[in-house]
Amino acid sequence: MRRFYVIGGVVTAVVFLIGAGLYLLGGGGEQAGPSGGGFFARLGRGLSSVTHVMTPKQMAEAPEFAFRRLEIDTTKPQAEACLVFTRNLDTSGKTHYEDYLSIDPDTRVVVHAIDQRLCLAGFNFNSTYNVTLKTGLPAASGDKLTEEETVPVQLSDKPALVRFGGGIVLPRDNAQGVPVTTVNIDKLKLKIIRVGDRLLSQIESGVVDQTTLYSWDETQLENNQGSVVWSGAMDVSNVKNDSVVTLIPIRDLLNGKKPGAYVLVASDAAKAATTDDSDSGQLAAQWVIDSDIAITTFQGANGLSVFTRSYASANPMRGVKLTLVARNNNVLQTVTTDGSGRADFDAGFFHGTGGDEPVVVMAYGSDGDFSFLDLRRPVFDLTDRGVGGRATPGSIDAFLYTERGVYRPGEMVQETTLLRDRLGAAVTAPLTLVATRPDGVEVARTTVAGASLAAGSAVWPSSRTEIRGGRRSRTRSGSLPEGPRTASWTGSRSGFRSESVYDRAVLPNPQQRI
Repeated sequence: MRRFYVIGGVVTAVVFLIGAGLYLLGGGGEQAGPSGGGFFARLGRGLSSVTHVMTPKQMAEAPEFAFRRLEIDTTKPQAEACLVFTRNLDTSGKTHYEDYLSIDPDTRVVVHAIDQRLCLAGFNFNSTYNVTLKTGLPAASGDKLTEEETVPVQLSDKPALVRFGGGIVLPRDNAQGVPVTTVNIDKLKLKIIRVGDRLLSQIESGVVDQTTLYSWDETQLENNQGSVVWSGAMDVSNVKNDSVVTLIPIRDLLNGKKPGAYVLVASDAAKAATTDDSDSGQLAAQWVIDSDIAITTFQGANGLSVFTRSYASANPMRGVKLTLVARNNNVLQTVTTDGSGRADFDAGFFHGTGGDEPVVVMAYGSDGDFSFLDLRRPVFDLTDRGVGGRATPGSIDAFLYTERGVYRPGEMVQETTLLRDRLGAAVTAPLTLVATRPDGVEVARTTVAGASLAAGSAVWPSSRTEIRGGRRSRTRSGSLPEGPRTASWTGSRSGFRSESVYDRAVLPNPQQRI
């Protein structure tokens, strides 16, 4: 308890000192008035004097429109200097503020106004300029500068930067180095961490695509999920205030190391090392796969087909051991590629959910070669190139149609159904058709015998007093009530206004995927 009292006393004392300092700072000056104002008014003036930010009241009370201070931002690709005034500027674009400026040495800049700030972009780093504010420079209120003023603008160097380009590098036989971009850095501190194959399924999806790591994440990766296989430093041919791309000789650094997944971590060697576990600074990181195995997958109703080829020769790779690993790190199935470099995983494993969901395919080649493919990553998608149409059917596809699409209440709906396999041959499995009202209530159900399914048909009666709107007619292959769906059809039961009627087909085996 004594410790809490001491901490509380220290915090109270600090707050009191800060408040007293702000109160004293706010007591003087022309804006204090004869009485100095109230307690909170003096605190506000004191805070304003520290932060150099003027409130609307202070702007109104300012004796005249004038330049107040200079703010410089060098974190952007183009350095920016902002001139802060005592009044808001015209932000409509009607006032060409560049006409009221002269810069020595002559430099072309982009000028834009934001509230009280007139910002100039286009200055070079590590340079000094003299910006002259000409008489007559206007504020939004119409006030103008009464006299010319020259402001020296001195820009510092760009902040130090280390950045990787992203993507997984494949260094065996076809990559001379990993490119890293640096700014104002003379030496890099490097570290390579090897991540075990079975831990890859436990790493969150998308981590291998990240190019930055917080120091805490790097520590966890090093101590709990991997091991450091190399650490050291590398000189950089630094060009002041310019981006420099340097190749890290990853092949030489990994020479003699086991193939697998590695994380290359880079930072500025000039920064002092910290031992504070709470440090949240970011580090540049690059995932590296040292492998000659290229993995391509195709997933369909029959499961997952995996093809392996050599990055060096593009030839199919025989005898590669492939392992399908679930989210809970259990091995679901192990197969070996044939002469065409192909191996298939059974479709049943891809119905798993939760911990049984397959997430990673591991590939183990000769001489200890290793690679992996994260199934959680986005697949190659062509939808942005105008690819459309209906969803790909499964092993059985149903075609449903009626003699017309619009019906009046009381009329009969004649529906014809064709059940076909992938080759277009008739399927003789029983077919169950279910019709529902617009409110989802089932109104009819019928099962067509499999022997007649070269072309099956059904008749849906309707009442003159039934609910108007779209009916849903679900069509499933088989006699089971919840078998897989195969097709859909739309129609109307609402005068001449078309509404949706949905059909589904039910397969004899409810476990079969459509």
